[in-house]
Amino acid sequence: MKIWRLLDLEFKDPYMNLAVEEAIPRAVGERKAPPTLRLWRNDKTVVIGCFQKAEQEVDLDVCREMGIKVVKRFTGGGAVYHDHGNLNYALSLPKDYPEVPQDYFEIYRHISGAIVHSHRLTILL
Repeated sequence: MKIWRLLDLEFKDPYMNLAVEEAIPRAVGERKAPPTLRLWRNDKTVVIGCFQKAEQEVDLDVCREMGIKVVKRFTGGGAVYHDHGNLNYALSLPKDYPEVPQDYFEIYRHISGAIVHSHRLTILL
């Protein structure tokens, strides 16, 4: 039986949340931590991808006026808005994890199943 870790862990500081988002997959990839599913939220934050420029993605003046933080993540992708109304999740597995299917649809089916089951677990906790 493989051991996985479920982390329902969030910080008020979105910079800390994104730092943890980088630390977990690095630790899992180096086999210093087990496969991990993390659930978390940010309050009023725009998260941009590592290749994006904040001034091209968001109106920084409006963000300052509205108290919206702008944080860069260590992975690519587009800009997304976070607040307490959405739940973020990150699944970190070693690159050669044997149970990961090779078909992308199967990967998403497995990941979605893990998210559904984690939601049930957090309700019970």
